[in-house]
Amino acid sequence: MTQISMSGVTVEFGDTVILSDVTFTVGAGEKWGVIGRNGTGKTTLFNLVTGAVQPTQGGVVRSPGLRMTLLEQHRDFGDATTVWQAVAGAFEHLLDLERSLSEQSSRIGELGEAATPAMLDRYAHDLERFEREGGYEVTARVDAVLHGLGFDPMDARSKRLDTLSGGERGRVGLARQLVAPADVLLLDEPTNHLDLETTEWLEGYLRGTSATVLLTAADHPIAPCRSPRSDTSGCDARLEVDARTVALIYCADWRHVERLCSTRATFWSARHTELLASR
Repeated sequence: MTQISMSGVTVEFGDTVILSDVTFTVGAGEKWGVIGRNGTGKTTLFNLVTGAVQPTQGGVVRSPGLRMTLLEQHRDFGDATTVWQAVAGAFEHLLDLERSLSEQSSRIGELGEAATPAMLDRYAHDLERFEREGGYEVTARVDAVLHGLGFDPMDARSKRLDTLSGGERGRVGLARQLVAPADVLLLDEPTNHLDLETTEWLEGYLRGTSATVLLTAADHPIAPCRSPRSDTSGCDARLEVDARTVALIYCADWRHVERLCSTRATFWSARHTELLASR
């Protein structure tokens, strides 16, 4: 199923052309690397995907109801004061509901038979909602991602954000991104603050997620965005952004490349890469 598609997209700011005649299609669950030097248009490409930037020409189509999260290089954690709160930010409503359920349970226990039908009905309704929205999995999910990115989950509950280094804040931002429910993960150079161990963990996490991943890098993306998929339901690819153009230069199935690539030299760039890879 196609989730995102661009057709003949050009972006201009004043007299400056940022991107020109960009065409590609991203299917559900695919892992894409977006490669290019700083200033070549990678961030603009992500902003086109989210709708934050509108094309000067061409069109961008997204699946209805598509949930996207964008990991930006400048982190904003809202009102959170601790590492754990920052990472679990997308589930604040469920954590509030969990606290309310605990208070209701204590009150009902204190009252015993004197608890009113309205109190019992409210508790049952809130508990059903908590279970339906995955409340029981939130803590384990947050703890697992924190551990994978080098944090102690128990320490994270009290560790203040204002004591973190820049690199640690970068890892908190990445953890927050991975934990949040989303159909598409837009990751802007996520390995900037990772060591070898946490980079390997991230590779495994992204390889195992069912979400679609678009990941930017200055040179080579990490493993899940390098290798072609083994099935034929979709086509993992790399987009190379340079000098206002976007070239689709690697795909698991050449027929997808021919269909998805924009015209001009892009087609032959992709063909050349495929021939080299087959040697």
